[in-house]
Amino acid sequence: MFAAALAFILSAPPALAPIKVAYPKLVDINGDGARAPVSVEYSRRSEDYADAVTLKVGEHTFALTPSVTPSRASKFTAKTIAVHVIDDDPKAPGETLLVSQDITGSHEYTSRMDLDYGRQKHRLIGWRDGKLATLWEHVTYDKVARPKGRGGWLLDDYECIKRAVQADWEEDKTVVKWGRERRTTYRYTWDGERVARALVRKATRRSFCGGQRFCPFVYVGAPEVKIGEILRNQVGEAAWRDDALDVPQSAVVDGVLTVRLAEEKLDETTHLDGVWLQVGEARIAPDACDHAGCVVDGETLKMPHGASLTLTFSGVPAGPVRLWANGYYLLN
Repeated sequence: MFAAALAFILSAPPALAPIKVAYPKLVDINGDGARAPVSVEYSRRSEDYADAVTLKVGEHTFALTPSVTPSRASKFTAKTIAVHVIDDDPKAPGETLLVSQDITGSHEYTSRMDLDYGRQKHRLIGWRDGKLATLWEHVTYDKVARPKGRGGWLLDDYECIKRAVQADWEEDKTVVKWGRERRTTYRYTWDGERVARALVRKATRRSFCGGQRFCPFVYVGAPEVKIGEILRNQVGEAAWRDDALDVPQSAVVDGVLTVRLAEEKLDETTHLDGVWLQVGEARIAPDACDHAGCVVDGETLKMPHGASLTLTFSGVPAGPVRLWANGYYLLN
């Protein structure tokens, strides 16, 4: 029996870290004078996945943003929920709740800025027509709302006014060019009927905002599918070298593969020396390509913003396909 119990314990999945939740213990949400307990309940599939998030006030429930998808790049996914009581009009019955919920990585928002700061959805929830209802909502790049005075709270809005350029965001975060961000702080107030907003301060500072690896995008097949970037992190002529990217075998049709390299970044010019495929021991050159950028010969094809190069490879054998390119890029 002891052995069976031990086996069960060892086979059980590890406990998930709890979502960080803060909320008041009791509120009078419908103005009947009775204070009901408050709780936030959620179900989990994994560390980064919440199937459902529910706010409960007594016997009444309100569904918060559900189905938050995993995001390897995000540290914030579905892990923070904060509930505050907003003291609106003391003569009006019932209290109003201000709920801030981290929704980074959800199906609603997936931009670069989301991963820098974390997306927060802020909602006023009160009693309307016999149930909990949304009275106001707003999404910002911020943490939780900060209560300030009677019926008030502070929120910061962030705007990336100049994108940073980085050799590699995910690994060493080497800064090539700093960006600039503007933070604007507003004070919101609720008078029991509507929300008003007033400017508190503005500030601008250097930032990593919008930082990403600058390199050409790679599209394959017909219809085209974007599979990634190549010449990653190869900033400057000193970084002139080979780089590779795996190609899905489904993109090869009857032994033919179409590849398009596109320079889509405003702050970059690519210098491409050559492109080829590697399938096992076979090295395959592009068809009918007699200009710079096709064969590694020291003569590069200059690709400014908006330029693209389409290449066709024939006679591609079965097996794992790897696309190789040689070159570098410069920041404008």
